[in-house]
Amino acid sequence: MRIAFSCNPALGHLLPLLPLANAARDAGHEIVFLAGASLAGPIERAGFQRVDAGPPDLPSAFERVPERAGLTGRRLAAATWRGAFGGVIAPEMAAGLLAHARGWRPDLVVHDDSELGTWVGAERLGIPHVSLQATAWRGAGVRLAAEPLGRLRASLGLPADPDLARWHRHGYLTTRPPALYNPDDPMPSTTVPIRPVALDELSGGTPAWLPRDPGGPPRVGVTLGTILPGRLDTMTAILDGLERLDVDVAATVGPGLDPAAIGPRSPRTHVERYVPMSLLLPTCDALVFHAGSGTMLAALAIGLPLVLLPVAADQPENADRCVAAGVGIALEPDGRAADDVERATRMLLEEPRWRAAAARVRDEIAAMPAPAAVLPALEALAAGGADGRLAG
Repeated sequence: MRIAFSCNPALGHLLPLLPLANAARDAGHEIVFLAGASLAGPIERAGFQRVDAGPPDLPSAFERVPERAGLTGRRLAAATWRGAFGGVIAPEMAAGLLAHARGWRPDLVVHDDSELGTWVGAERLGIPHVSLQATAWRGAGVRLAAEPLGRLRASLGLPADPDLARWHRHGYLTTRPPALYNPDDPMPSTTVPIRPVALDELSGGTPAWLPRDPGGPPRVGVTLGTILPGRLDTMTAILDGLERLDVDVAATVGPGLDPAAIGPRSPRTHVERYVPMSLLLPTCDALVFHAGSGTMLAALAIGLPLVLLPVAADQPENADRCVAAGVGIALEPDGRAADDVERATRMLLEEPRWRAAAARVRDEIAAMPAPAAVLPALEALAAGGADGRLAG
């Protein structure tokens, strides 16, 4: 079987796809990744062929959507979904798939859930397509994407689909455990669970301080992702608050921010540009972070309670779901001073209910089917052709 995996040009969109791609490769299937140039290194290190498709990175795509300027939170997420993912990236990803299919026709397309173009290209090719969840499910996104994807369908000679009913008709692979489902915004009827696997050791090394003294104080991890606005001020406030507690602190600031910009810190505070979360999180007792999907699932998979500081994209929805599940405390933008961070983190460390709730979610994640266990359903889907449906 030939499978084309595709994603938006950012590491957080690639990583959720890799465990399933690895399982498919181990089973003997042919794999290619369609992605922008910024993912060339990670895809090559994972051992896969990359086909250039779409813009090189997300910032360059975002620059082409001027209506994003000045927006925050859910308004920014909506403009990004409609203008960037639907209007800018989707046509280029569809074109990339169709061009590659002239010489290498896939039997199946698996795309990250916010990469909106290759499934339309798959419709043009008459092959099944499946979305794998890399971001929070937001049913409103379907409606937001209807207009730009309608234009794309028309340009490819496809019939109109104003409700985008064909988007998830073959299948939707959710990486969310039941505790994080939103009962007011149900996922598609074709939803099948797949266990999220933290696979992020494709860049960066491990610092000497990472191993932890078993008899030492608690450790709190801190990360704000790589493109969060105002990260320097936010990170400084977080560290100021945490250093008032009897804890060790392990913070990552991302490739675009120099750890030296944070200024002098306590000897018990370690600041790095990058440490793989799959290595850092098992050494922690709690996590303060930006509510990004991959980091959230990696932390909950080992039962860590969370302090969430959502800003944009799917972060507000992730924070809502974590609060509803009782696994964390969300701090709003106007409540993220050092005092707020100190108070929230102290609660997580001192009150056992947060860790107990996180442990319940950890057990739910462990019970989800591994990627290799989902693969037979994908094989059957591909064998069934354009009218098939993923069976859980």
